[in-house]
Amino acid sequence: MEELKEKVSGSSTSVSRDDVRKTIMELEIAFRRIEDSFSELERSINALALIRLTEKQQSILKWLCGNSEQNTVYTRMIEAVSKEFKIPESTARWNLKVLREVALLEAGDRNNKGIPVRLTEAGRIALEQQLGVRSLPTRDEISES
Repeated sequence: MEELKEKVSGSSTSVSRDDVRKTIMELEIAFRRIEDSFSELERSINALALIRLTEKQQSILKWLCGNSEQNTVYTRMIEAVSKEFKIPESTARWNLKVLREVALLEAGDRNNKGIPVRLTEAGRIALEQQLGVRSLPTRDEISES
């Protein structure tokens, strides 16, 4: 990749068409490799969502998607999940902990308090691909509008 950067940004003003074509082909190959890596990551997330998550955790993940605009911190989210699903707070805490450990949601912790609970990109992919839920727009989609 560094070689490609050098070729593209090289100080030489006389670049042949063949050099440009070759560089474009090399870039296309590099992008295909990156795309393949993302596809593999997506397949891994999908497998994780199917294998590791209980029905309750899947339900909580769906519910979090629909309630993510609340900007609720972790401890308050435990209370909200407990109330919404009529489960003890300890059960809600355990299920949210699992979702956080498998990187499907982000939340504050002892060292980073006050961070609202939100879906990660992996959480969005799991919802969209395996659980059939269209998640909220990504940060990039929001900033583009």
